[in-house]
Amino acid sequence: MPGKMSPSDFAKASFRPERPVSFCPTSDTGWVSDCSKDVSIHDDPTFSETKTAIENMFSHKRDQFDSLKTVLGAETALVKKSIVISAIGLIGAFVLICFCWLIVNAAIGIGLDRAGMPLLGTTIILLVMNGIGLLFCVKAVLESYKHISLMPILNAVTGNAGKSQKE
Repeated sequence: MPGKMSPSDFAKASFRPERPVSFCPTSDTGWVSDCSKDVSIHDDPTFSETKTAIENMFSHKRDQFDSLKTVLGAETALVKKSIVISAIGLIGAFVLICFCWLIVNAAIGIGLDRAGMPLLGTTIILLVMNGIGLLFCVKAVLESYKHISLMPILNAVTGNAGKSQKE
């Protein structure tokens, strides 16, 4: 049959390191890259082979879509859980900090009052101290906001989940 090689033809093959590896016998020029295949009408795929290949392609695409749907569902569930846990932790921390802040402010106010500081001075000192604390907290929130990202979900939607940014 034309185009088919016997095992002994492989023994006659030679290779060039600059070119891709080819397993066909050498041509008259002596270079593997110059060999040509005999093409026949029998090499064309049949309708049933084409139909099978298309069915396999759609099957793989369906599997890929199902995997993407699973990854997207897992990412969404993870985001929901992290939001709930973050909200509960935030509420607990907020309540604790409020009580502690009130206790600290009350102690400072009482201490300044007993030290003979006028009420206006105590109020100004507490306002300045609370303002500085508020600015510190706002700065911390703005710094942490930079690290919040929805990119894992977007990567899952686009089919790039699990790939690093360098790839």
